[in-house]
Amino acid sequence: MDLPESLSQEMLVRWREYRAKDTSRKKWTPRMEDSFIEDCVDLHDEGYDVNKCCRRAMQSGWLMPYPRDEYKRKKRPSYHTNTQPAAVVPIDRENGLKRLREAKGAIK
Repeated sequence: MDLPESLSQEMLVRWREYRAKDTSRKKWTPRMEDSFIEDCVDLHDEGYDVNKCCRRAMQSGWLMPYPRDEYKRKKRPSYHTNTQPAAVVPIDRENGLKRLREAKGAIK
């Protein structure tokens, strides 16, 4: 199974070690690891930084990472914020060229 972009290989190793240390809970199995990675993929798809979610879960003693709003990845602002179509302005080519020639003549 592929890891999501925001889950590093190092974090997966740390998570395995974290779960292996806890003998009071169910033993970490390959099936549980697949479920963990699927949860991480879902968190990533929802816009969360999976590494931050995992670190928080380990600090809190949780079994699985949980999303928190502050762990959502920041979206870059869009430079195209105007959603209304541009106004269509008719161009009067003849008068426009005539005015341009007059303006050029006035500059000389």
